[in-house]
Amino acid sequence: MLSLIDTKGRADRALFNLGTIYSHPDNAERDYSKAVEFFKRVLRDYPDSPLYNHAKAWLFLLNDIMQSKVQITNLSNINGYLLQTDDLIETNNFKKALDVNQKALSISGNGHRMDEILFNIGLIYAHYDNPDKNYVKSIEYFERLITEYPESPLVNQAKVWQDLLNVIEKSKQVDIEIDQKKKELAR
Repeated sequence: MLSLIDTKGRADRALFNLGTIYSHPDNAERDYSKAVEFFKRVLRDYPDSPLYNHAKAWLFLLNDIMQSKVQITNLSNINGYLLQTDDLIETNNFKKALDVNQKALSISGNGHRMDEILFNIGLIYAHYDNPDKNYVKSIEYFERLITEYPESPLVNQAKVWQDLLNVIEKSKQVDIEIDQKKKELAR
C-alpha cells in the first residue's frame, strides 16, 4: 500500500490500515509492535488526519494489551515461583527457595502477592534448619510486610514471628553480655 502512494501524497490511510491489519485478532501473523509503529507514524506524520484520533485510540489499546501480556507473564512466573517454595523448603534447599522468592520479588514490583513473597522470605531466613538463617533479615522482611501491606491476612502471623525473633535476638544479646561479664570477673 505504502509503495503505491506517491511520495507527495498522503499515506495516513495506508498506515492506519496496516496498523489495523497487524493488530487484527484473526490475523495469524498479528504483530502488535509493528501495528504500534504504523499508528505512531500516523500520529507523527499526519497530525491533521481524520484518522489521527482513531490511531491514537488504537495506540492506547495496543499499548494496554502489550502491558497486560507482560503482567500476565509476570503473574504466571510469580505464581510458579511461589508454588516451588514449599517443596524447596521441605527438601532443605533454602538457598534456592530464597533465590526463587527474590526473583518473584523483583518481578512483582509492588504488586501481585507481595505480602506472600515477603512472608516467605522472612520464614526462609528464620527457618531452624537453614544454615544461613538470619533473624535480623527475617525481622526486616516481616516488618516490611506489616508496614507496606497492613491489610494482608499474613500481618498477624508476621507480627508473631517478628516478636518471637526479637525475643531471640535480645536473648542472644543478653547471653553475649553475660559472657563478657564472666570474662571480666575471671581476670
